[in-house]
Amino acid sequence: TANQRMPQGTIIKKNMLGEKVMPKEYIQPKVFTNAESLFTKDGTPAYISLNTIEAGEQILSSKVSLTGSDIGIANIIPEGKKALAVNFDSESSSIIKPGSTIDILSIIDYADNNKQYQESVHIIAQNILVLAVGSDYIGAPRSKDSDNSQRSPVITLSVTVEEAQTILLAADKGTLKYIIRPAGETEINDIKP
Repeated sequence: TANQRMPQGTIIKKNMLGEKVMPKEYIQPKVFTNAESLFTKDGTPAYISLNTIEAGEQILSSKVSLTGSDIGIANIIPEGKKALAVNFDSESSSIIKPGSTIDILSIIDYADNNKQYQESVHIIAQNILVLAVGSDYIGAPRSKDSDNSQRSPVITLSVTVEEAQTILLAADKGTLKYIIRPAGETEINDIKP
């Protein structure tokens, strides 16, 4: 069973699971009967959640997929979000990996009240999950010849519709950049341009 909530697209790790003894009539069809079944022989995570799995819920084979299988990006978009493909410069996209979280910045040129040319940097979206970089997405099989130097500048993000609107408008009016967040950082900050 899950010992914590696992949002859609989560790579299932050992600390997320527990085992419970229960009467046969309460065991759901297609359930994994032990936690070890979800990992390779060396203990590497082998499955990703296709749907949100709630704490205490039994882990069903219909709610997970092997991380090395071609599950497609539509299956890893978190609930309440959409996937938005954004074209960032290719130099920065070579360092980012699917599963990272980023803050998106927009550099905008404008004329102030005195008709003076100004530049401004705005943080337009924070704590955004990267679903894919080019065709490399969370849980996708890794090809042996994948090379960071040939990465696509297109990064697919998990966003709300409102975040998508803001990002698209900023991309049309200026330049988009991003900063990568440390693992586990989720706070949203009020940052002035």
